[in-house]
Amino acid sequence: PGTFIGMGMVRLGQQQYGQAVEYLTRAIDAGSQNSQTYGQLGMAQLMAGNSEEGVKAYEKAFELGIPPGPNTRGLASFNLACGYVRLGQKDKALSAMSDAVAAGFGNRNAYETDADLGTLRDDPRFQEILAQLPN
Repeated sequence: PGTFIGMGMVRLGQQQYGQAVEYLTRAIDAGSQNSQTYGQLGMAQLMAGNSEEGVKAYEKAFELGIPPGPNTRGLASFNLACGYVRLGQKDKALSAMSDAVAAGFGNRNAYETDADLGTLRDDPRFQEILAQLPN
């Protein structure tokens, strides 16, 4: 599984998302069934345009226990929010966005400019969540 994870990460870094999905799926099938691998798979699937599968992978990663922290649980929550928006699940997206802020993902620019979150910006709940971030 380690080789597949490594190749998946290389392909993810090269923005070859379809190949990253293939390698990370093979890693999971070979036994690497942990939150990190599922989180990386979720990212690759979202970037490849497979929103439904990306959300499923992120949900599995959370089920397995993504470690706390802004660049782990926080970033994963942010990405999950983006996936939920793509699926038209606004309430889940706002909840995941709130979780991202609570976990310390405080990149205000990401919240304000990410195209996926555009449909949420007029919602008062979005503004309440954004108000929790430093300027």
